[in-house]
Amino acid sequence: MNANSALLSRSNELEDKIFSILDLERFESWQPSLRHDAAIELAGVSLEHGRALRELVGADLFLSAVCLMRPQFEAVTRCAWTVWAAKDGDIVRLQAPLTLMTEKEASKLAGLAEMLKQLQGKAPAGLVEMLEVFKGTSLAALNSFVHSGIHVLTRQVTGYPERLVGQVVRNSNGLMTMAGMLLALVGSDDAARSSMSKIQPEFADCLPPLLPVKRFL
Repeated sequence: MNANSALLSRSNELEDKIFSILDLERFESWQPSLRHDAAIELAGVSLEHGRALRELVGADLFLSAVCLMRPQFEAVTRCAWTVWAAKDGDIVRLQAPLTLMTEKEASKLAGLAEMLKQLQGKAPAGLVEMLEVFKGTSLAALNSFVHSGIHVLTRQVTGYPERLVGQVVRNSNGLMTMAGMLLALVGSDDAARSSMSKIQPEFADCLPPLLPVKRFL
């Protein structure tokens, strides 16, 4: 088993652990709330992107894998935004049945930069720090991949070093863990929060080095 195969296997164990902690079936039994429903759905979107990224890495489809981390990051950010910063009208627009009119209205919702700005002073400091660090270190390169910029053309020639692929998987795992932390917070579940706070040391081998969990949970 090569290094990335071992990392993917370990990453799948991390996902299994997160799902076992959160007991997602319990979330479906909550009293409905547009805001909480939106947060849960967006966290699920981020988790799905993370799983798909790992599947693509396992199939040596590295370009498409890297591209998926951009929407994975945005789904986590929008999840946090719905919990702490979105106005009630924003939630209604986000959760409205899809029509041409509601699509136009939803296009007016805050974009990534504005969501991060609105989260300042409202969301837990550790969460905002995680999102800002990721944005500062990764977003420009991810945008280049998504928009077929210089990073894509360079990697088409030079290939994807094992170290780079491993970094992509670890960063995606960090976003997956953040989504799990958000679900634990939204669920107001003390046991889940406590268990999620122990994820980083247990899975440090497949996560990025900095997740300020204590200031998040």
